[in-house]
Amino acid sequence: MLKRSRQTLSIRTTLLLRLLIPLVALVSLSTAVANRVAEQFANKSFDSFLLNSADSIAARIRISKAGVVLADMRPSPEDLFRHNGKDKFFYQIVGVKGNILVGNARLPLREATKGGLPQFDQAAVGDQIIRLCSVPVKIEGRSFCVQVAETLNSRSSLLHELFLSILIPQIALVTCAGLVVWLGVGYGLRPLNRLGSVLRSRTNPDLSPVDIGDTPPELVPVTDALNSLFLVVDRYCRSQREFIADAAHQLRTPVTALKTYIDLLNFSEGKSRDPSIFKKLDTASDRMVNMVNRLLVLARAESRVSSEPAICDLTAVVAEAAVSLIPEAQRRNIELHFDVPTDQVMVAANGADLTEAIVNLLDNAIKHIPERSLVWLSAQEEDGYVTLVIEDNGPGIPDAYKKSVFNRFFRLADSSSPGCGLGLSIVKEICTASGAALILSDRVGGGASFRVTLPAVTEISDQPTVRPTQDAQSKADRPVALSRR
Repeated sequence: MLKRSRQTLSIRTTLLLRLLIPLVALVSLSTAVANRVAEQFANKSFDSFLLNSADSIAARIRISKAGVVLADMRPSPEDLFRHNGKDKFFYQIVGVKGNILVGNARLPLREATKGGLPQFDQAAVGDQIIRLCSVPVKIEGRSFCVQVAETLNSRSSLLHELFLSILIPQIALVTCAGLVVWLGVGYGLRPLNRLGSVLRSRTNPDLSPVDIGDTPPELVPVTDALNSLFLVVDRYCRSQREFIADAAHQLRTPVTALKTYIDLLNFSEGKSRDPSIFKKLDTASDRMVNMVNRLLVLARAESRVSSEPAICDLTAVVAEAAVSLIPEAQRRNIELHFDVPTDQVMVAANGADLTEAIVNLLDNAIKHIPERSLVWLSAQEEDGYVTLVIEDNGPGIPDAYKKSVFNRFFRLADSSSPGCGLGLSIVKEICTASGAALILSDRVGGGASFRVTLPAVTEISDQPTVRPTQDAQSKADRPVALSRR
């Protein structure tokens, strides 16, 4: 059973994070920009009040006949210029030499700006931070500097209110967006949840196609892939069930024969035993061993996992396959003709599988043609492919059975040759696993013709190649077994 990783997030959580994190970043950036703009707006507004206060004080300055600077500050500057009850107001009139002429506090002196423009700055009076405005004034030919200042309580309060007025809607927006995304993703994942429910409800090995009703376009590839997988698995399971049933049925006959012959031997104990019983017993056991071996080969061919094909030498493979069939060909006086290049012919196939396929094709031809017949094997390379052709001059295969001969345990009704009907099935499975094309046709002049087409390999890599053993090579050189056209 597969375990879900603890670090794997759900689709809903992943989408929520991927949407909200950028949204929170954008909201934070917009909040910072808006707060900066609000701070500039607040400073500009309060600075205009300070400048108006400085101009009002400058308008009240008088110079007496004695040259004394006078300022009419009635009522008091705090009552005259203070516009709220949160801040303290300060002012002073400074002469050219920096001497304070009139004022209620000693404020830091600032140099006059070029062009006689007002100058705004922040300073400290005691333990209080103030906003200072310095305005140069010229009256009756004499220069003065009027400085006014106030504490920052009102500014801070206004900035705090502006910041909250910006931040609270942004937080509400992010919260609503997160809720909408959460609900929207949940609604969007309903088809996926239905698919999971449909799959979980299948308690029995039900491999029928999945149908969840209206399928969103994004989920169509998933359901199509699942249905394709179910189809392949169902076909494979059905094939395995048929394989087991057919194997059991085919094995029952030789096993029953073995048991019968053993019972006859036991029954004839102490009496004269018929020598033919031993021959029949040996034949039945050979048949069962042959069938079991063929079943194992077929099972391996069917269960082989498709992968990058190996590389083998077709010439060496043909020689090794032919060696194993020389005794049977000699016993039935079958003449084998080979037309294969003497040089290496590299093909993209597994050497062992290709050997098994060629052995089965030659064995099928040798067993199903009359004695003193001919079998031809040739190989030709053209357009990047190598075509292996195995032909015989036997009775051939009727058109009605050309497809059926590749089925497991299929044998022609009038066939009297020994066999279990698995050879061509093995060839078909090997060709399918290797990506080779297998074609059955009639030979010109009578007989059957099998054509196996494999991809040729022109650039040799580091993959191993199949080469015949020393014993196989020595047997392949005998003219009785191999004759070239």
